[in-house]
Amino acid sequence: MILDDVTSSFDAGHQHHLVEVIRTRFARPLNPDRPQVILLSHDTLLEKLFNKLSGSPDWSHQRLEGTARTAVLPQSGAVNKVRDITIDLLNAGRIDDAAPRIRQFLEYTLHDVIDRCRIPVPMDLAFGDDKRTPGEYLAAIEAAVDLNRRAGVLVLEPAQVQSLGLHSTTIVSNFLAHWSTGQTQAFSAAALLGVMQAIDAFPECFRYEPSPGAGRRFYRSLSRR
Repeated sequence: MILDDVTSSFDAGHQHHLVEVIRTRFARPLNPDRPQVILLSHDTLLEKLFNKLSGSPDWSHQRLEGTARTAVLPQSGAVNKVRDITIDLLNAGRIDDAAPRIRQFLEYTLHDVIDRCRIPVPMDLAFGDDKRTPGEYLAAIEAAVDLNRRAGVLVLEPAQVQSLGLHSTTIVSNFLAHWSTGQTQAFSAAALLGVMQAIDAFPECFRYEPSPGAGRRFYRSLSRR
């Protein structure tokens, strides 16, 4: 049985409750005589629940990235595949095919920073238009950085704050300002390659080296290593 976005009109608490009812009372393998259920969702609010349950023998979570124009990729290594394919498309001058993937790569990267550094975002971001969501993620990150800076507790180094501003400007001016309004004819392959470089470099503004020679890791929060 395939259930497509069955939680889309529910608030977060009822979403989680419905998933638990499906998983524990309705679906195999917990109920051997019941149907195997494939639950499809675009709701990022549910992703943490899906990931949490994924380690259990009765639940498998597979995140997909892609579009019908350029292929759908499984979760394992998906973001790197999206990145690599996008760069190949830009180098080939296929801007219309590359632009939606830039949006996907950007949203994944921003969401990863938000999740790892525990940056608060408004709950309704998960339900927004996909043309606005990356810009709202970026705005939430910048607002949190500014709030911690004003409070005198920001853990980011001055060079990281400066780089963050440069990368954000590149992303907004060369991509989001046009993508959010549908003005994709304003894109150029060279500018979008620069956007991809800025997205690649963006997470480094939120990482540090715990000891000389050790691998870089994300800050626990914007006020704590």
